[in-house]
Amino acid sequence: MIPDEGLRGMTIQTGGLNGVSWEEKGGSVLLEAEAGVPLAALLALSIKRGWRGLEFVAGIPGSVGGSLRGNAGVEGRALGDLVESVLLIDRKGSPRWKNRKEIQFSYRYSDLLAEHKAVIACRLSLARAGTAEVALRARDFFNKRVGQPKGVRTAGCIFKNPKSGFAGKILEEAGCKGLKVGAAEVSAQHANFIVNNGSANSRDIARLIFICRDRVFEKTGILLDLELCLMGEFLDGEVGH
Repeated sequence: MIPDEGLRGMTIQTGGLNGVSWEEKGGSVLLEAEAGVPLAALLALSIKRGWRGLEFVAGIPGSVGGSLRGNAGVEGRALGDLVESVLLIDRKGSPRWKNRKEIQFSYRYSDLLAEHKAVIACRLSLARAGTAEVALRARDFFNKRVGQPKGVRTAGCIFKNPKSGFAGKILEEAGCKGLKVGAAEVSAQHANFIVNNGSANSRDIARLIFICRDRVFEKTGILLDLELCLMGEFLDGEVGH
C-alpha cells in the first residue's frame, strides 16, 4: 500500500510482464511465469494441464512478482517451496537468474529485494497429475477460506500470524472487529482483514492498522508484524518498506 500523496521515486508497473511457458519431462514440469501473471491465471493453467503443486494459491490475490516477494502461501505451503530460479534485473538493466539456493525464503518473507533488484520472472517446479485431481485439491483449499471476506475490497491479511497463535483471533479478542476510520473498517467476518467500504484512502487504512496493532500490544504485549507491505511515509513519519 502506498500513501495517498504517492511515492518519492520511480516505480515499475509489471502488468505487461504476462508471459508463461513450460517444459514437461516425464512426470515433472518446469513452469516459467513473468512477474505480472496473476496467481489465479497460473492456477487455472495448472488445473487445465493437470499440474500438481499450485493448488494452495486458490483464493490468494495478487501476481507472481509480489507473491514471490512476500512468499505467499497457506497452511505451511508457500510459493518459495516451488521455486527453481528467479530472474532479477538491476538498476542498469542487467538481468540475472538467481538459483533457489541463493534465495532466502521464510514465513511471508523473501530476500529477493534486498539487493534493490526487480523481479521479472520465475521458474517453478510442478508435477504432472490429472485435471480432476488438481481441481479437487484447489477447490478444497479455496473452501478452507470460507471464513475470510469475499466480494468486498480488501488487501488480504494485514498482519502475520505470531508464534503464539492466529493474528485474526488475537485481533478479535482485543476487540478490533468493527473498528472504523473513515470508510475503512475491520471486517466483522475476520479481524485480520480491513474492508474498504467505498471511499477509504490509504491514510484511513494505515491509521486503522496502527490502532489495531497498538490495541493488541496494550492488551496482550504482542507486537503484530505486518504482512501487508507499506511503501513510503505514513502516520507521523512512520516509514514503510
